[in-house]
Amino acid sequence: MPLGSCVCNFAPLMEKVGRVTSNFKDSVEVQMKSTKSPEASKHGVQDMCVVVDGVVKLSSNFDEKELEDAILRRKSLHEGRNMKNILFVCVENASRSQMAEAFANQYGKGKVVASSAGVMLADSVNPLVVEAMREKGIDISTNKPKLLTTAMAEGADKIITMGCSVETICPASLLKNVIDWDLEDPKGKPIEKVRQIRDEIEKRVLELTSELGE
Repeated sequence: MPLGSCVCNFAPLMEKVGRVTSNFKDSVEVQMKSTKSPEASKHGVQDMCVVVDGVVKLSSNFDEKELEDAILRRKSLHEGRNMKNILFVCVENASRSQMAEAFANQYGKGKVVASSAGVMLADSVNPLVVEAMREKGIDISTNKPKLLTTAMAEGADKIITMGCSVETICPASLLKNVIDWDLEDPKGKPIEKVRQIRDEIEKRVLELTSELGE
């Protein structure tokens, strides 16, 4: 891919893109080009930009999962599939919505492309949630909380909020046509309680994917 002239090292970004695109049997066209980001401009260098399905990601905030979701959306449209884009939203995107996203992508293959986001992000995914999901054979240890954007909300066929304990920061008030699952927040809870919440989320996701498959 022509990258243009620049003085920064784009190899790490290309490696990340390669890991994502290698998951697809068919060739995937991903545009990569150099661009001036505000941060890079301060240092007089160029940043790398990845473009797929209208999603633009700079190397400074590149997220492999978001790129994979964008590729899946694009391929489903090109192949005539009626795959639904489901967005799970909670406050910190550290527990409930992360589990829902993982279960939906696991059980809804070929039917849904799931993603998750939050409005007041935690620094990382709840480690007890990572442990509980690993017990189900799903590894979310590399996931990171993602900020909810207007583009994410507008691109979703269905938005599901997890339930909010603090009304003033609940994302449900910021979104339209949403379904709220009113789930207990696992934050600060013991692993036994996290497992109960995990199992309830798994049950609801299975019901959701079954409905979408009808």
